[in-house]
Amino acid sequence: MIDDLIAVVSVEQALCQIAQFVDVESMVIALDWATCRNEHLKQTTKDKISLFLADIGRFPGIRLFRKALSLCRENTDSPQESILRLESVKRGLPELEVNAPIYLPLQNKEVVVDMVYPNDHVILEYDGRYHYDRNRWEGDIEKRNNLSFAGYKTFPATRRTFATTQNLDEYFRIVGSAIAEYRNTGSFSQ
Repeated sequence: MIDDLIAVVSVEQALCQIAQFVDVESMVIALDWATCRNEHLKQTTKDKISLFLADIGRFPGIRLFRKALSLCRENTDSPQESILRLESVKRGLPELEVNAPIYLPLQNKEVVVDMVYPNDHVILEYDGRYHYDRNRWEGDIEKRNNLSFAGYKTFPATRRTFATTQNLDEYFRIVGSAIAEYRNTGSFSQ
């Protein structure tokens, strides 16, 4: 109770309550967002959700919730990144690592990328409106140039990537080709 008139539930309870009304992808997005990397927005952790789930027993939507929790990745940055990650899995591509540090030898430092196929040196990044600022845009170019020098290939996705199934299919065809190239040769052609 917040006061005599307002009762609230925990984040974990609220997430469980919506499970019966959404599809798996939407539930994963909600779970990813509740466990996001941003310390000001993060509401809970996968461990807290799992403990809560173990204590409450059955409820409408529990199967969907459990499946979504298994697909949830803590410390994501945006719903669009979650969708991109889920679309990758649907297409049979390897599991992506979210917000992974990549070592840049020339600068002797690490940078964090949205998502990476770590064994295949392929990076997926979502560029939303936040990236349209001139300083951010120039920083993204510098980061991607340095990643290229370190042997990684980066594939930015935008709103247009998500606009149609055809756009998503084409995006992942290119990503899949890059993964195959790296697996066959250990590098990328220019």
